[in-house]
Amino acid sequence: MFTRIFNINNISYIHCLSTISLFQQQLWAIGIKKWLYHTSTVNQSAIWKVHKVRPNSKYREREKVNLSSAKRLSIQLLKRQKTKNSCDDGNVDTNIIGTITKLGSDFSSKKHQLLFNLESELSKKLEKSEITIETAFRVAEEFLHVEYRQTKFLSSLFTSVDQNFSAQITNHDTVTKLMFYIYLHGYVPKSLMLQVEEYLEEKLDEFSLKDVGVVCLGFFRTKTRLKSSVLLQNIGDKLLSNLKEARDNDLMNVLKCLKFSGYLKFDFFKDLSQRLITCKKIEQFSNPQILMHIACFYAGSIISDDELFDQLMNRFLQMLQIDFKVRCKDIARFIWACGMVQYKPEERRNSYFDMIEYFRVYGIKPRSLLQQESIVDLLMGLVYLKIFPYHFFEKIFSTDVSSKLITGNGVLEKRSQLYLLHCTIDIECPDYTGVRLNSDLVHAVHKSQTSYLEKGIQNVYKTVVEDIYGTMQDMFGKSNIKHYRILPHFNTKDIELHFDENDCVMPLKQQPYNPLLPSVSVNNDVKNNSAFCKRVLIEILGRNQILANSTKFTGHYKTKLRQLKKLGYQILLILPDDGWMLVNRSTEERQKYISRRFKEDLNIDITSATKSIHERTKAV
Repeated sequence: MFTRIFNINNISYIHCLSTISLFQQQLWAIGIKKWLYHTSTVNQSAIWKVHKVRPNSKYREREKVNLSSAKRLSIQLLKRQKTKNSCDDGNVDTNIIGTITKLGSDFSSKKHQLLFNLESELSKKLEKSEITIETAFRVAEEFLHVEYRQTKFLSSLFTSVDQNFSAQITNHDTVTKLMFYIYLHGYVPKSLMLQVEEYLEEKLDEFSLKDVGVVCLGFFRTKTRLKSSVLLQNIGDKLLSNLKEARDNDLMNVLKCLKFSGYLKFDFFKDLSQRLITCKKIEQFSNPQILMHIACFYAGSIISDDELFDQLMNRFLQMLQIDFKVRCKDIARFIWACGMVQYKPEERRNSYFDMIEYFRVYGIKPRSLLQQESIVDLLMGLVYLKIFPYHFFEKIFSTDVSSKLITGNGVLEKRSQLYLLHCTIDIECPDYTGVRLNSDLVHAVHKSQTSYLEKGIQNVYKTVVEDIYGTMQDMFGKSNIKHYRILPHFNTKDIELHFDENDCVMPLKQQPYNPLLPSVSVNNDVKNNSAFCKRVLIEILGRNQILANSTKFTGHYKTKLRQLKKLGYQILLILPDDGWMLVNRSTEERQKYISRRFKEDLNIDITSATKSIHERTKAV
């Protein structure tokens, strides 16, 4: 029995959870696809290993039970009023489990209503503390056993535990089971997650790595970031110390939680990489998902490690060659990670083309929308690597596909990605003649993205950029300099100046324009309509535009620089450390720094550049 396996001991319980991915097909076969719609990609199906599946049926084998007797048992249980003194928890436990089992033996529509009534009654008892947490777990297990979602019961369980946490949570086994059901449910009071985090901070040593993996799943599913730096450090240390014995899913679950919580400690990333390589762990991975998650863990933290990515890439290609069933999502996100950290865009170019071809022909496509979202992720990574597969662009630019993408989950992200891909084709692929995004859609996406960015853009540039921009306004004159998003598909603003053939600064129209529009030329933006113009951009970099452990740019920012140069801009880069250094300098020191950089990087003498300003001022 399923309940028996859960109650033997925690090791059996966790063993069941940590081998989930081996039974994905069986999970879908039992007919609970909708029930686990949001958790299907998190490898949940090993919990059904204990059931026997008929060869020619989508339902597991069960003992035949008379439904009428099950209904009578349900009615008797619901009508029974027990006083606290007469309530024997053990008997109630047995009656409840037996009733749920009998109701679950029938797959008719009546079953759902009866289970719903039973769930409502049990939820009330739980709220009144008439059911212990041990009994509640047994009930939850049996509901799971009969494929009933138990949304209300789990909500009541979480509320009850939240209100009496210290009394009900007595050991790490209880926390592990609680977090498993939190993972299944997906919604939980924030105060409960905070109490769990505080408990873990004190008693993480009591948890095995398998326990920690289940706990991390709960945090990740509920989109709860761990705030305790001590806890994050301890989880990282536990992973490193048990890495050799860690199962694929244990590692994957922990990394997802650490990544979502923004854990960024260079020593941890370095140690993890070295241990994965030295103990030959990567060669033992049997699930391509873990390769993707490791790559995204590093790329999401903008940390590059070519030696690690060599191993990940080689193992991934091996899996493709020996007919592993690899999802489109895994290929797409893996390539995105490689592009983000700029992993050997030239040396491994053929490898990327092999993965693109596998994606096109063989990639597993569980749902069409997921495949389309994966194509967008794939193209983002390939654009970072300067690879442009036109047939994929045509697919996502078609009206039916693009409309679905911007109205599904993660709308804002998909809108911005589609818009970036659309503008990238404009700039970098002049020979592309295929399908384009609908013009109305482009306008709507541009408008919504601009509105969103303008709300939060001020904080980003409040210190470094505004100080430097103010200094340059004093040097060149407010009418000769602009600060705006030149490339509308990137989030960061730039400082723009124009110079004539004598390197004298030229006045600009202060209304920003979109340089991607064919009707706009450089000269249209210069008041005197000079025949010659040198366009200069001052790029003040943030720390997230450079790889954290390298001097290389991220794939995203390198793409922006590539496109600006394609449009004819000369670029002066001010690195993050230099930018913060200038904030603490006097105005005169900032002006000297800017003058020196103009001369060294652009061969423009600021004295000549500003001469025209003084002459115009004198004339006025």
